[in-house]
Amino acid sequence: MRRGASLLVLSLFILSGLTAVTLAGSQGASAAAQARSISITPLPSDLPTSSSGVSTFQALVVSIVDAKGNPLVLTNATTVYLSSSQSAVLSVQATVTVPAGAQYALADVYTTATPGNSTVTAVAPGFNSASTEFETSIARGYPTQLRLFPLPSRFHAGSPSSGATFAAVVADAAGLPARTIQATPVNVTSSDTSILTVSGATIPVNQTVGYGTMTVSGAAGFATITASASGLVSSSAVVSVQANSSSPVALSIAPPPTSLPADGGTYNVMTVTLLDNKSRPAVATAPVQIFLTSSRTYIATVPEVVTISQGSSSVTVPVSTLSASGSTFITASAPNFVSSSAEVNTVSIPPVQLGMRLADASALVSPHSNILTLVVQLQDSQGIPSVARAPARVIISFSNSTLLQAPITLTIPKGSDLVYTNVTLSQATRGTFAAISNGLASTTAQFKAAPLPVTETFVASPLTVQLGQTTSIVFTLLSQGNPVVGATLSWTAVGGSVSSSSSVTGPAGTWTAAFTPDAVGVSTVVITASSPITKAANSTVYVTVDPAQARSPSLLQKLMTFPYVLIPVAAAAASVLVAFLFLRRRRRSKEAEGALSEEEQGFSFLGRDTSLAPFQAARFFAGVLSG
Repeated sequence: MRRGASLLVLSLFILSGLTAVTLAGSQGASAAAQARSISITPLPSDLPTSSSGVSTFQALVVSIVDAKGNPLVLTNATTVYLSSSQSAVLSVQATVTVPAGAQYALADVYTTATPGNSTVTAVAPGFNSASTEFETSIARGYPTQLRLFPLPSRFHAGSPSSGATFAAVVADAAGLPARTIQATPVNVTSSDTSILTVSGATIPVNQTVGYGTMTVSGAAGFATITASASGLVSSSAVVSVQANSSSPVALSIAPPPTSLPADGGTYNVMTVTLLDNKSRPAVATAPVQIFLTSSRTYIATVPEVVTISQGSSSVTVPVSTLSASGSTFITASAPNFVSSSAEVNTVSIPPVQLGMRLADASALVSPHSNILTLVVQLQDSQGIPSVARAPARVIISFSNSTLLQAPITLTIPKGSDLVYTNVTLSQATRGTFAAISNGLASTTAQFKAAPLPVTETFVASPLTVQLGQTTSIVFTLLSQGNPVVGATLSWTAVGGSVSSSSSVTGPAGTWTAAFTPDAVGVSTVVITASSPITKAANSTVYVTVDPAQARSPSLLQKLMTFPYVLIPVAAAAASVLVAFLFLRRRRRSKEAEGALSEEEQGFSFLGRDTSLAPFQAARFFAGVLSG
């Protein structure tokens, strides 16, 4: 009863230990799973707004990382769910799958015509979530020259000029609007100050237009105003001051002498002027309301109503552009006046430099994770995306020829700001990517690729066996310290056979089998493992096979071995000697019949007092030996 209770207690103890180990193992596995996270990286984070409704960019890198942020390559495909906080600014594809054996996947980002910021979030069951910021903006460009135009360009000598202005505009080499790199003071002069005087102007940093004032002195005539700034080509415009005008009968709206940036800004670059019947500026005898319309409000918009005050001949009209480039007609009308229209053109500002981003600046090389994605982008001086006005040819090189033996040539299409390309990684390497394009500042990016850390162990226990016995062989495959489950295995054996019910690694990344040798000597087992994340590699284990040893010696064999053999030999010799002497004495006794022999006296102790037997036996043998 006591023995049964002891067995019961022992069984409960073992079961409780196994349960604790199982729970600890499951908790450890759960903790390991929770330590893994989704990682998302913008490629790049600044994207241009769309000029045609929606633009698509493969601009989001989705990968899996461990608790330290190191990239992981999983053996199973992982589906990640994506969302955007501001769908009016940009949206993302609903799901993206990181394939088995791949380090990352690229997801599409869709920009709208509305600039702004949006947070993209990625979630997946069993992984920590992640988020990143995207910013969309209007394309911009680089200044090389000034463009100057007065607002208005014609005056009536008798009208006040307190509201007259001029606009100094920075433009690129093609005459298209650009943006300043820094605040730019503009010096403006008049060729005849008796007709017209002007002030200076400043174009703020990262802006296109700076404004100044004009004052009519009172004399009729023509004056040329000239604008100049350091590092920019100067520009001039002519202003006329006329007298002797009659009552106004028509309207004149003057178009901007240059295109406007399609950047969502507002520019005071148009004027509406009253004209007499000879198309000369005329003075308003009473306030005149002017009604304005834009034929394409998605290109540019204007106020619905502006007013030319009494005693004035013109008024400035602000024009607000949007992100879409193109042209629109602005029409000015008023009761009892002939209407007038003018065309406004808007363009995106050209690029001045290249930008480059890598999907992963530190990659892991494996058979199915050997593609590096990089993107080259056109940017302005502030790093803001800029759309190509003509196809842009870009050459990409790498400092280490083990990755790129020859440069890659890419073309950014007209109307686009970036281009993607893939580079195949065949081995570990490190170096610098460089991107160059004619007329643009170049860019570089550092990169290194390391081999995927894979650990293979193949052991046998015991390593030495006898012929006819078996040994256990265990193969383990780990990647970055994690089990590689489902790796395909094949094996060969020389000098024996392998028994296995599986040809893939199990949940712990292991495979176990028994090896039975069939020959004496050294037997060899070679196993080849391949998986979505590892190259096919061979592992070898050697088993030493000894001949079968003899069976354990019997008691007789042990006795026949030295020194035990001396005991029976001595006993046999003593027996023969005693028998010989005994027979000899007996023969003598027969000769002396009737007398009691010493032999009989010696053996008589066996029938008498046994307590004296040892002494009598000694006496007997002494007599035999002496006789």
